[in-house]
Amino acid sequence: APGIASIEPKTACEVQMVSRNVFEKVMAECPEEREATIQGILDEMAIKAEQKLGIQRGHPDLLLCSALFRAANPDFMKLMRPKMYAMLFKAGDWITRERDYA
Repeated sequence: APGIASIEPKTACEVQMVSRNVFEKVMAECPEEREATIQGILDEMAIKAEQKLGIQRGHPDLLLCSALFRAANPDFMKLMRPKMYAMLFKAGDWITRERDYA
C-alpha cells in the first residue's frame, strides 16, 4: 500500500535522482551553495502545497489555513504574506520556545 511519501507519475516521465549520501557529499564540497539549494527545494515544496490547496502562489488566502491569521484584517494579510518564507523543521526540532521571538 502506498505510504505518505509515495509518488506515482500520472504520465511517463524522467526523474533525476540523487541519494541523500551523495547530496550531502556534494553539499560538503560546496557549503556556500547549501542554503540556496535547500531554500530552492523548500520553495518548490511550497508551490506544490499551494497548488494542492488550490491557492494562487503568494496569495494571502494561504494564511487563512492558520488559526493565527483567520481573524486578521485582509489588508494586514496582504502586507504580511510577501514577507513570509518557507523553513524546514525535522522531527524534534524546536520551531520556537517560550519567551523566544518567533
